[in-house]
Amino acid sequence: MNKLLATALLGAVIAFFVFDGDKKFTTLVGGPSASVATSTPTPAAAASTSKKKSSKKTVVPPLDVGAPRRVIVGLDFSSSNPLVIDPSYARKVGARVRDEFETLAFRSEVRIRTFGAYDSSSNPFAFDAVISTKQRPEVLARDMETFISNIPSLVQQGKMETQPYTNILAFLEEMAIELDCSTLPTQIILVTDGVEDSEYVRLKYRDAKLPRPKKIFSGCYELQMLGVGRGIDSVTETARIRKEWKTWAKRAGFKKFKAVNDW
Repeated sequence: MNKLLATALLGAVIAFFVFDGDKKFTTLVGGPSASVATSTPTPAAAASTSKKKSSKKTVVPPLDVGAPRRVIVGLDFSSSNPLVIDPSYARKVGARVRDEFETLAFRSEVRIRTFGAYDSSSNPFAFDAVISTKQRPEVLARDMETFISNIPSLVQQGKMETQPYTNILAFLEEMAIELDCSTLPTQIILVTDGVEDSEYVRLKYRDAKLPRPKKIFSGCYELQMLGVGRGIDSVTETARIRKEWKTWAKRAGFKKFKAVNDW
């Protein structure tokens, strides 16, 4: 092909298509210009696409272990929780809490509470600390492991008392009153079988549902429940209780939820 013919062909192509400012090729042949055909989704297709996008699971980034955080541990002293009667289980819980505390950075906040009955006089134990050079994480972790491991012994000696009800919801609601999760990433770790037994609901009944909460923990990082279904000896009931609390935690505003029967 000679140079003149190539130039003529190139000119013909440019004359047929012109690239306009809207980044579309527009034809100059056959009267008024027309955009090259593009696919326009139908309303149903657009709705389907939107639904797919919105259904994507939100990935919550892991906590920065090098940064301060707040850890609240609630110990369920209701008589149905093996924590108060089973020494081997109490030691296991103590080791788990120790592992959580050992990694705490300086300026992290720690709160330990007991719960069960709604009456506050039944739950006098409360411990607050801020991790510092005077309250080092490894020392606090060891002390909390010792305390939790000895709970069955303390109950047996009459130094601590078991309680006839399980007010998990009331305990969480009280915690939320003075809790501001915007100041520190916050984890709440409950050592409980998860079987709410209160004026709100008797979760042991198979058709029972936890009441829908307000968003009282908006922005809080995680709710953990250790020992859910412990002592029930039913896989299906444990799964049901775990599902109830997962739904509750999401509606209450927690970013993450974890509930384990054993570990």
